[in-house]
Amino acid sequence: MRKWLALQLALCFVMAGVPSSAEGLRLLPADQFANWYYANPSGIRDIGDPQIFFAEGAYWCVATSSAFGYRIWRSEDLVNWDCQEAPAYSRSKESWSRGNFWAPEVYPYKGRYYLFYSARCKGKWDGMRIGIAAADHPEGPYVDLAPEPLFDPGYSVIDASFFVDDDGAPYLFYARDCSENVVDGVRESHVYGVRLKDDLSAPVGEPVALTRPDQAWEQDSGPEWLWNEGPIVLKNGDQYHLFYSANYYASKKYGVGCAVSKSPLGPYVKNSSNPLMRFMEWEGETLVSGPGHNSFLTTQAGDETFIVYHIHADPKVAGDDRQMCLDRMGFLADGTPYVNGPTLYPQLKPLEMIGMVSLLPQAVADSKAAECLHDGDYGISPLGGLGGRSFQGEATFRWSEPVSIQALLIYPAPGASGECSLSLGGGRTLTFELSEREKLPGASFRFHFEPVSATEVSIRTDGAVCEVIALGAQP
Repeated sequence: MRKWLALQLALCFVMAGVPSSAEGLRLLPADQFANWYYANPSGIRDIGDPQIFFAEGAYWCVATSSAFGYRIWRSEDLVNWDCQEAPAYSRSKESWSRGNFWAPEVYPYKGRYYLFYSARCKGKWDGMRIGIAAADHPEGPYVDLAPEPLFDPGYSVIDASFFVDDDGAPYLFYARDCSENVVDGVRESHVYGVRLKDDLSAPVGEPVALTRPDQAWEQDSGPEWLWNEGPIVLKNGDQYHLFYSANYYASKKYGVGCAVSKSPLGPYVKNSSNPLMRFMEWEGETLVSGPGHNSFLTTQAGDETFIVYHIHADPKVAGDDRQMCLDRMGFLADGTPYVNGPTLYPQLKPLEMIGMVSLLPQAVADSKAAECLHDGDYGISPLGGLGGRSFQGEATFRWSEPVSIQALLIYPAPGASGECSLSLGGGRTLTFELSEREKLPGASFRFHFEPVSATEVSIRTDGAVCEVIALGAQP
């Protein structure tokens, strides 16, 4: 399975963008643009619960990674990661913790970096608790703010994440662990939230219960143990979106769901379209197993957001050996969240990193139905399952002034077939068969060419297409 997958990935750059006909365009070899792309999973393996943040000119990754604390990785391109020699955090003799160091997340706050983490207690507290440590540099070393947990709710808590609202108010979200939470004879993990003091020294008021595992898909690895865990909040407009993971983390059924609220502490209503991300299969083979426990990475320019998560290193076995992945995500015009993942096919790095901009959102479509082709939702989903909105037919996108286009990427809907043709005016066209797409999650057609000036792009397709990306150099 893994050899087959490695071969498929190697062929991606060779086979990407091979049209059945091309007129008026000088296509360039795809391998010349390999540095524009990354592919999941990353080289960070034997971890869980990853988080990436940008600080001091580099990307940093922390994850469940050590019996005595946390390692940290550094990267400048989100592809090549160097594990730093010194750990980001190591348990001290004076620490309240004694083991089970899980789910770290680092956040810049008021001029310092704060590490929130879960660990098993020693002494009077017993069970799992949440700690907070701080450092002056992203790589650490992080030092506990106090010789005791952040707070003691009287039950085991894990998977802390931090959120600062627009008014500056800080919040903590976490999971009440199923190891000590029994509901009607069933062990359940529930998601909670609480306001923190501005100096992060303690909660303000009592924690609020936000979600419990009550949707059908969240009980796929039940019925005696159920989970809502790994919470993290992302705000879009005036809506608070609580992402969480459900099912057993070591099973392929582990996945990501979302709930929405008008307030950081709820009440939250779960999306009817959950899960947003889960395992993928193709012709009886499990290609992606257990995608979950996500965090988010927003680019420096603030115009792109990536979801960061782990998958099982061996999809046939699942278990504890996991690797980090990242994919784009966003929100549609109506506020609905989407996730362009999980993927195994090469995806574009952050556009600011490769000096490109997406041109189609600046154009006007002559068809309302065709607007889904630049809404950001690539239609990536469990193969054969639900996908994003798609377009079939003919449409034209027009710019008020000429733009310089250097590449086109087309994401067909899962299982789509039929002929697709793209025209840039002046007799410049690409024609290809949608069924020729690679059989990998997130596969697209990619065409690179010498820059051409155009005022419109037209599409004619017999099969369903979810997204078209036209790239041009940053001004």
